[in-house]
Amino acid sequence: MIALPSLTRKSFGIAPLAVTSMTEQNRKYVQKEVGKLLSEIWRVKGLSEQEYGPQHPITKKLDGMHAEVQALLQEIGT
Repeated sequence: MIALPSLTRKSFGIAPLAVTSMTEQNRKYVQKEVGKLLSEIWRVKGLSEQEYGPQHPITKKLDGMHAEVQALLQEIGT
């Protein structure tokens, strides 16, 4: 087995980050990605309403997903 060198922030000459700032950086990234997911669900829900109508099970499921992701986004933001 070949031993590979450890790749760390120090090996790239990058100062170590404080745990809180990395957590904040991750939180912002997750918040951004969840926001994208929310937009995409909203777009697909609109297409589903056009194709099947607002009472179709697929449209209703997408509506529920949208509400769940909105709640998640609010939870991440706090």
